[in-house]
Amino acid sequence: MDEAYSGITLEDQENTSAASVNDDDNFQMVSLPMNEELMPEDTYPITASEESKFFVIIGGTGSGKTTLITSMYHLFLTGEYKEKFMFAGSQTLSAFESRAFYLRTSSQNSCVNMRRTPVGSVGILHIRVKIKQRNEFTNLLFSDFSGEDISSIVANVDAVKEDFDIVKSASHLVVLLDGEKIASGRYKLSELQKMIQILRTFWDGGLINNTAKVIIAVSKYDLLIDDTGNLRDPFPSSIVERILEQLPELEGRIDFHYIASMPTETTVVIAGYGTDQLLESLLDSPNSIPLTSDTTDNLKSQFNMWKGRLA
Repeated sequence: MDEAYSGITLEDQENTSAASVNDDDNFQMVSLPMNEELMPEDTYPITASEESKFFVIIGGTGSGKTTLITSMYHLFLTGEYKEKFMFAGSQTLSAFESRAFYLRTSSQNSCVNMRRTPVGSVGILHIRVKIKQRNEFTNLLFSDFSGEDISSIVANVDAVKEDFDIVKSASHLVVLLDGEKIASGRYKLSELQKMIQILRTFWDGGLINNTAKVIIAVSKYDLLIDDTGNLRDPFPSSIVERILEQLPELEGRIDFHYIASMPTETTVVIAGYGTDQLLESLLDSPNSIPLTSDTTDNLKSQFNMWKGRLA
């Protein structure tokens, strides 16, 4: 990767649009970065040049982690956030486009069927955003771990310290609860308790830094409400209280959101419901702690550690 930031930017787009063409043989070419996910060491040119925020998203298999990140990218491109935010470039366009395919009619899927996050993945996705109210640019760096990786470290403080050291650099830890399970009388308690155990493991491992906030987001909100938009069950309203009963250390550090990245029924809930408020919460935070050489060296062998543990 070049030492300088090389992603296509809002300024590039404006300059390209304004460029004059002298004749048919002269035209301007703009190189697009076609990177897949970034490795932690690849983020330094971005974080060193502009304000940047790093977020880690955790949740069980099928909870909607990849769908959330991809739908945000898709909604940026379609202008759904244009009143507040503008898409200003990405270093991981290829990675986003490969994921966004499953959200589009060209996939010929009758419903959204996202690709699972690979086991052992440590890739980071990047979006550069212009915040219109402040006329400033911010880089958003997202990392989501597979549900299998998360499940493998429950109540294992040594493993979480060894394998998830990157979490120390996060300005926010986003915990996704599967709305389909929260809506189920059979699975709602186990889904919540599992996430509480994971949060406890991260806390006891010292991975939630002193300034980081924890966002609890319930996905698939459309499955939790009736035709009038009211919750079918009061249980979701008690989630934060139940978490604080077991993790009082997080008092004052939790934000709570309902989201519906790609609802199956859009008559009551629109696509991307709640993601704009989630974005505001993510942007209203201190800058991330830079990824250190110790962190990135540790992560280079992270896949091998996970592979050994899961074998």
